[in-house]
Amino acid sequence: MHTDLVPRLLAIERSSRLLAPAAAALAADDPFRLVVPPLVPPAEAEIDAATLETLAGLYLLAQVEQTGLPAAAELLVAERLGLDLRSADAAQLLEDTADASRDWIPRASREQLFARVFGTGPGAAVAHVPANTDFLPALSDTASAISAYDRAILLGGPLIALRSQLSRAAARLRSNLAPRQHGNTVLATGRIAAQARQAVALLSHPGILALVNGTSAWDVVRATWPDDERPDIDRLVALGQSGQTLITWSGSPPESIADPPEPARAAAATWLAESGLAGPAGTATATTGTGPATAAAAWSGAVR
Repeated sequence: MHTDLVPRLLAIERSSRLLAPAAAALAADDPFRLVVPPLVPPAEAEIDAATLETLAGLYLLAQVEQTGLPAAAELLVAERLGLDLRSADAAQLLEDTADASRDWIPRASREQLFARVFGTGPGAAVAHVPANTDFLPALSDTASAISAYDRAILLGGPLIALRSQLSRAAARLRSNLAPRQHGNTVLATGRIAAQARQAVALLSHPGILALVNGTSAWDVVRATWPDDERPDIDRLVALGQSGQTLITWSGSPPESIADPPEPARAAAATWLAESGLAGPAGTATATTGTGPATAAAAWSGAVR
C-alpha cells in the first residue's frame, strides 16, 4: 500500500490534538454540535497555518474515504462473526477494532463533513448539507498558478505577474476554508484520522489478508467493491496527498508563496494530472475567473 499513508494519518491526529482545546472551547458553545458555516462568511475571515494544516489532512481523509478503506473496516466489523478467520490474533484484533468502532463517526456524517468543507463525495448531494462548491475551483486555481510559475521558471519567463497570481490564489483558498474551521471540524478530523489508522491496521493484518489471498490492505478494500464499481485507488490517494500539500502550502510565509518550493510544485502537477485538468504536454487548464457552473463542468466526473 502507499507506504506514507500511516505517517500522514498520525501527523493529522497530532495536529488536531494540538488544536483540540481551542476547538473544544468553541464547540462547547454549540451543545448540538452543529457545524454549519456562517451563511455570509466575513470578508476578513482568517485561518492560521496550524488549522489549515489540519484541514489539509481532512482533505486527504476525504479522498481516502472514497477508496472504500474505512467502509471495508466497518464491513469486517459488522460481519466478523461470519468470517472464516484462521488466526486467533486476527480475531482478537477484529474484536478490539469492534470495541473502538463504537466511537467512530458514522459514514454518513463523515461524508456530510467532507461535503461541507470541500464540496466532495456523496454528502454533497444531501439536500440539507451546505456543500462548499467554491472549494474545488479555488484549489484548481492554486494548482494552476503554481504550474504556470513552474513553467516560467523552467523557460525563463517574467515572474512578477505570476507571483501576484500565486498570492491571490493562495489567499482565495485560505478565505474559502476559513469559515469551515469552526464548530467541531478540528475535533472530527482527529477522530476520523484515528479511524483510518485503525482501519489500516486491521486490513493489513495477515489473518485478514488471508481472507482474500491478498498482500496489502488495498487488496481487502478492492475485494469489498463490485468489479464494475471499483474506484481508482492510486488516483484517489494521489489526489488526497497532493491536495494536502497544496492546502498546507497556502498557509506558508509570503516568501514561500512567492516562490513555491519543489514539493508544492510537484503536488500541483500531480493534482492537476489526477484531476484531469492538465492540458497538452502537462500544461494546466486554469479556471481563474470562471463562474460556478463553468468551473463545476471542468471537473465533473474527474474530481469527486
